[in-house]
Amino acid sequence: MKLKTAYADTLLSEIGWNNKIVMELTEKLKKANCLSISSNDNTVDIHYRTGTWSSYSYIIYDKPISDSIKRVYDEAKITMLRDNVKLATSHAL
Repeated sequence: MKLKTAYADTLLSEIGWNNKIVMELTEKLKKANCLSISSNDNTVDIHYRTGTWSSYSYIIYDKPISDSIKRVYDEAKITMLRDNVKLATSHAL
């Protein structure tokens, strides 16, 4: 979404925000090495860079994952931080 447009101003006002708040949040996320935040129907993915060649994501589900998915994650050595938060890592070679 492009800031400083009538459309953006309308959406931001719906949540009580403005362009200044978005720019301040953007700056704080950059300082924390946050690369992106995305969402779909049932998850939010917060992606961070940890160095030149690696990154990690917190994948937050809207509700706890099922026991069958937990078993798959356990077998794949995927780290669950909580019953609805998965830690994913990525390493470039």
